Amino acid sequence: MKKVLFATSALVAFAGAASAEVAVSGDARIGMRYDSDLCANAACTTTDSAWNVVNRARVKFTMTGTSDSGLEFGAEVRAEEAQRARYGSQFSIDETDGTIVNTYAIRNGLSADKGIVWVSGTYGKLTAGDIDSGMENALGDLPEIGMSGLDYLNEFGYSSSDFDDSLYSEAGLLYEYSINGVKLFASFMDQNIGYSAIDRDNNAYSLGAKYEMAGYEFGIGYEKSDFYIDPVTFAGIPYENTSWGISAATVFNEVKVKGIYVTSTVKDIPTLTGDLDVDQFGVGAEYKMANGVGLAGYWRRVAYDTPADEFTADIVGVGASYDLGGGATVKGGVVNVSGDDALGSSLSDRTMADFGLVFKF
Repeated sequence: MKKVLFATSALVAFAGAASAEVAVSGDARIGMRYDSDLCANAACTTTDSAWNVVNRARVKFTMTGTSDSGLEFGAEVRAEEAQRARYGSQFSIDETDGTIVNTYAIRNGLSADKGIVWVSGTYGKLTAGDIDSGMENALGDLPEIGMSGLDYLNEFGYSSSDFDDSLYSEAGLLYEYSINGVKLFASFMDQNIGYSAIDRDNNAYSLGAKYEMAGYEFGIGYEKSDFYIDPVTFAGIPYENTSWGISAATVFNEVKVKGIYVTSTVKDIPTLTGDLDVDQFGVGAEYKMANGVGLAGYWRRVAYDTPADEFTADIVGVGASYDLGGGATVKGGVVNVSGDDALGSSLSDRTMADFGLVFKF
């Protein structure tokens, strides 16, 4: 595939070596997706299987610059984020107990929908916007499966990170610093809904470190959040929680293997008359052949421990891809979810699958 990039590069020279540049890139996908258990009514008392068309096209603007003193800075925004930043976003929530009742239009939009901005220098890099938390940067996630991500269940639940893109798209701050082969991360998220009068008095803090040595990569992280994100349903509950986790990765005969473990404690949930303990663990593998064929798979288990009972959920995903060259890739995958959620409600035996083309411009 021949790619034509309409990029605007504005190289502006001031005193010294100061410069700025704006580049345009994009991505797109087209294909089909299958779901075995979609809600067939508003109460979701019955489910049905269905095929759906998947398509998406995004344009991304990346702006970079350097000051006279050597300070590097930049910003990145997608076209739809620029529109929301100007005209605002819309969400529904009740002010008292979180029940969806009223719809509010936020004039200035949700802050993570306004792209990301960063500055970088001798003492590290600071990024604001739709960031991954310090803990997620250190531990990471398992391989993504499918053309559309298939609900991105390869991703572990990080309450200090997933709040921004799973619920209210709130922005965070991420600080990164590298020294002697160790990458350090620290993040903060205010978990406040845009600039509206409706405030959620919740914060999230996260720390992480990553170290590479002799072909091995190790990560460790800690987070504290006032709002917990369930790692299977990605629903949120407003209770204080703390988590810590570790990860390890390496490559055997061109197969990249990774394992992650995260444990969390959610404090004083009234409906459970006590704490909720959640353990997440999983392994994943990726293999890319010289002929352009790629294979990937993962297994995740989430174990819930309440004062009254224990529940588990298992997630398995397998996928394949073929690089057509020039930025085009054929991708497909299958993901199965089974078991129970945090309250013991059955997740059924849900299967998702997709197949299609992914493009990079």
